[in-house]
Amino acid sequence: VSVTFLLAITDFSTGEGVYTADMVATLAPRLGYDSIAGWDRGLHGWPLLRAAALEAGLLPILGCRFTWRGMEFGAFPHSNQGYAELCRLLTDQAHGREGDPPRDCVLLAEALDGQEYLTREGFSPYLLAHNRNQMEAMKATSRGLPTVAPQVLRFRREAGLELHRLKRAMAQRSTITRTEPLWDPRDAAVDRASWEARYPGAEPAITKATAEILEKVRGWRLHWGGWVMPRPICPRDLDLDDELQSRIRQGIPRRYATAPPGLESRIELEMDLIRRKRFAGYFLAVHDIIREAKATRTCGRGSGAASIVSYLLGITNVDPIAT
Repeated sequence: VSVTFLLAITDFSTGEGVYTADMVATLAPRLGYDSIAGWDRGLHGWPLLRAAALEAGLLPILGCRFTWRGMEFGAFPHSNQGYAELCRLLTDQAHGREGDPPRDCVLLAEALDGQEYLTREGFSPYLLAHNRNQMEAMKATSRGLPTVAPQVLRFRREAGLELHRLKRAMAQRSTITRTEPLWDPRDAAVDRASWEARYPGAEPAITKATAEILEKVRGWRLHWGGWVMPRPICPRDLDLDDELQSRIRQGIPRRYATAPPGLESRIELEMDLIRRKRFAGYFLAVHDIIREAKATRTCGRGSGAASIVSYLLGITNVDPIAT
């Protein structure tokens, strides 16, 4: 079992990343890694990186970078609460608010001043050590500040650095000669054995701390592959499809004095889709909201506005059969 992992910057980091998720997942095992973590700005690229990692037999670790008060940090949730707080921060920042760093996450600071600042704010961040901040890493470890050194995959060879320069120029709507790249040849990724044979990867205290954070985050998994919906107002042991059918039947006499032709077949058509997609809880929860709020003016959008189930529940007010 590995005691370290690879941080991956993909092309979802505009103006920075040069590799697609599939390329990263191909490179990681060649470099000697079996665990790969997201290190993009935000979580937009995580679904693709996760899928590519699993396809390649790698352990995917959810994480991302963010800027806070002018300093660079990264976060790896190790609980559902941590993931929720990270999403809240990213959402706040997307709407122009500062937000708060997430708790229940492993926090990494890109520089020593950022680590010291977060520590004063009541957090317990690690310093991310790499080739360009070795002096800071030595200073941090001499002070007893926790320091880790998972390698960051920015690019592999010179051609990758040149592609970064091109993408950086495009992002800034400038030319390559007028654009200052974020990285230099020292940032090229090396194989794991070479990384761990030199500082900071070879420092025992740093190696131990890196293994500790990997152990902390690898035990948590983001719920994936199914809908997470609020529970409707009904007994927990009640079959949701049956409850939805019951509410639909109650809605028919409220909407029609006489059932129109095609009503039953339309209901069954939609219910078949709802059962297969496991959407019953969603329809019931929305019905509960409207019913509890005593809302009388509601509407739908898209295909929801043309749903007979929505109409019979009172979620929408346009008869899809008549129209």
